[in-house]
Amino acid sequence: MTSPTSIKDLEVFVQKVRYFERFIHMLAQILYPFRIILRTNNFLWTSTTEEQYVRVKELLSNAPILKPPDRKSTFFLSLSVGSHAI
Repeated sequence: MTSPTSIKDLEVFVQKVRYFERFIHMLAQILYPFRIILRTNNFLWTSTTEEQYVRVKELLSNAPILKPPDRKSTFFLSLSVGSHAI
């Protein structure tokens, strides 16, 4: 995957990555340089944005990744429910 070369490329990348936001710790902070570029609508790709781009790609492709729980070990489920029972 090559680095984005336009605002549109960056928008597509950020939209795809945001799907994984709940699985990657502090992803919003990692994507902050991209949000600044999108907000100002001035595509200026710097070494900082390139580093963050590489970091996001590494987070998406390296462990830990989602996998089924190991049924032989103890694990905890954290549930969030509203005013109604499940």
